[in-house]
Amino acid sequence: MGSLLVVVGAAMAVAHLIAHLANMRVIGVQDLLIGFPMAAILVIIGLLLIGLHSLRE
Repeated sequence: MGSLLVVVGAAMAVAHLIAHLANMRVIGVQDLLIGFPMAAILVIIGLLLIGLHSLRE
């Protein structure tokens, strides 16, 4: 599950970067939820889950 969150977060960050480079109009709440903050949260939670899983083993 942790690895999946890391991959999804990285894909979201890349998609958001492409949207900004292509001058797509992403504004307001959409920019906050689709953008880099949400991608970072997903990656951090994924890494925490991976770390917790490795501690159990």
